Amino acid sequence: MSELKSRIAGGLQPVQLANLATLTAEGLPWTRYVMISGDENLTLRCATFRMARKVIQIGQNPEVHLCCGVQDPENETPYYQIQGHAEVTTDPAEKEAFWNAALEPVFS
Repeated sequence: MSELKSRIAGGLQPVQLANLATLTAEGLPWTRYVMISGDENLTLRCATFRMARKVIQIGQNPEVHLCCGVQDPENETPYYQIQGHAEVTTDPAEKEAFWNAALEPVFS
């Protein structure tokens, strides 16, 4: 892994608050906060309900934009603006790999 990729992956791996933007059916941006987790492949994941507005919007248009990285405004750390294609998965193995105790109060 390159040094740059390693540095980016390190900044995305702690579970953190992010702003995710999707597009409505009318092509207008819609943003919301999500908790994301990244991995060494720079894949970002968040948990949500199957019928959430973001899931429906991603099904209509997978183009998304995400901002994250600043955990404390008084501590200068890198932040990330990421544009890409989102994918919704219901694969049990992938959900199990992503699962963490912080999700228990929200999802059964």
